[in-house]
Amino acid sequence: MIQSSYTIMKVYKSSSLEDTKNIALSLSDILNGDELLCLNGDLASGKTTFLQYLALSLGVKGNILSPTFVIRSDHKGQNDLWLYHFDLYRLDFQNEIEPTGFFDVLGKGIVAVEWANKFPEVFSDTSRYDINFRILSDTERSIEICKY
Repeated sequence: MIQSSYTIMKVYKSSSLEDTKNIALSLSDILNGDELLCLNGDLASGKTTFLQYLALSLGVKGNILSPTFVIRSDHKGQNDLWLYHFDLYRLDFQNEIEPTGFFDVLGKGIVAVEWANKFPEVFSDTSRYDINFRILSDTERSIEICKY
């Protein structure tokens, strides 16, 4: 069954890295530590940058890079909080998700998935935040946050 009930929490306009950082910080303030975040948008729309700021606000040390080639990277934050970062860009088939350990970590930390929209059926029945990025110009982005 496809989940269709959602709430658009907010649509933001980011005109700078500082704006993006503040948007990520506002989301981190409401997270409990076991959420699924689906980040969707074109290449260079700001998904990884947003996640870097979110990770910083969660106390993750070190640099957060998009795990495009390794598919998954795990990061420990403050108070034993885990951030599991997945990038599905290089996956072609839904059955390639299970070997990444996605289902093993779901609910055990914050699970952030870039390119989740490639496999909507995997996430359709799951409580989650969809974070949709749209390029408005070279320096501006629209960031829409929906709760399902």
